[in-house]
Amino acid sequence: MEAISEALALINNSDERRWEAEVYRLKAELLLSRGSESEAEELLDQALVVARKHAARSLELRAAMSLSRLWQKQGKGREAQELLAGT
Repeated sequence: MEAISEALALINNSDERRWEAEVYRLKAELLLSRGSESEAEELLDQALVVARKHAARSLELRAAMSLSRLWQKQGKGREAQELLAGT
């Protein structure tokens, strides 16, 4: 988690945003492994927004897949399908 925090600090202090969406997704995955679903969901949403803003399709798909898995786990199968269908 410390490495993720350092990466986010570097991103915020520079103009290099190429991997920002992936860093948010990785932080969300770490939080999910610790049981923090609501915070992870917010970060995955943020990862999607950032990836779309930068037209980073592969990072958008990775974020969408992670969010879809979370939603499936939460019983939101329809929302998960709709998210992936639009990606």
